[in-house]
Amino acid sequence: MSCNKVESEVKGHERPRPRFGFFLVGIGVGAALSMLFAQRSGEETRKELAKKVFDAVENANDKVWHSRAQVKDYIDRRQQQVSEFLAVGRDAMGVPAAAAPKAPVS
Repeated sequence: MSCNKVESEVKGHERPRPRFGFFLVGIGVGAALSMLFAQRSGEETRKELAKKVFDAVENANDKVWHSRAQVKDYIDRRQQQVSEFLAVGRDAMGVPAAAAPKAPVS
């Protein structure tokens, strides 16, 4: 296979670029610039910018806590399932639960 053919095949399968992320960054920059050039006093503009930044941080924090709660719930359910499967396996093999090794508690 020639070098040019390999290059053309590789170029045909380039990884997609995160265009949507750049779009969102552009919107944010545009919004910040529009606030800076708006017909308001500097103090009003700074207060408005600070409020929007704090709101965005609070919103992100809420999403992080919500995601953490979902992950914890998922892990708890899966740990319960594993415990139940192990109990069924022990019963099937006739191994008492007291003889089974205990998992470390974290």
